[in-house]
Amino acid sequence: MRRILVFGLIAFVTFCSFVVIFAPASLVWRAAEKEVIQNVPDLHTLRVGGTVWSGEAELAYRQFPTSTLNWAIAPMSLFKARLDNQLSLNGEGHEFNAGVQIAEQFGQLTSLQGFVDAEYINRVSQPRGLTFSGRVDIQNMAITSDLRWVQAATGRIYWPGGKIISRTRVAGTRVFDLPALTGDISLKGDDINLNLHHNSNTVVDIFLKPDGWVRVDVKARLFDLTNLPWPGGSSLDDNVLEFEEKLLRSNR
Repeated sequence: MRRILVFGLIAFVTFCSFVVIFAPASLVWRAAEKEVIQNVPDLHTLRVGGTVWSGEAELAYRQFPTSTLNWAIAPMSLFKARLDNQLSLNGEGHEFNAGVQIAEQFGQLTSLQGFVDAEYINRVSQPRGLTFSGRVDIQNMAITSDLRWVQAATGRIYWPGGKIISRTRVAGTRVFDLPALTGDISLKGDDINLNLHHNSNTVVDIFLKPDGWVRVDVKARLFDLTNLPWPGGSSLDDNVLEFEEKLLRSNR
């Protein structure tokens, strides 16, 4: 009788393990999809394949080209009461790779490396009358979160410089050359800050706020680098352009 119970328990555990390991990712995604869409309302899932532990999803966000997200979870990390995951996101004009750790009330993204081509960014900037050349490289980005908002953020981006084309009804088409720009990612108060600078002098400040709004502050120095006039009485460190856009739903 005992042997039957033991073999029955082994068979049950084996069956449960098989179900968990090979469970279709699409089933899990359906359970989480509502929460994801609530937080990123412009994100759409076109396809989900593979298993919970190793799979891929095809994603679409606004007017950007589609992206393929691949993941691979290390099952042994469960013995440490967490999930260790390797992610890659790639598509036309962009590619990212990172490690992700998720535990109870804790999440961490580490060693994010990748790039975004100018053509990808131009999908958003062109309707506003601006197009860029080159590509932006992202180096060693890391984010720590309590699964509600970011607690720490570090990283660096680099753009080698190039041409910016401006098209307006008033001034027509104008072409400007900008030098290389470096961007540092940090946490300022509760805001995630991307500070773009040239020779340690800020040209653009971008803030992602906990309420999901992004604010962009453009300094007069950016106009100075392109030999354009800026509003009289402004110093190079003054904001001469400011705009905001809602990107995410607030979790706080």
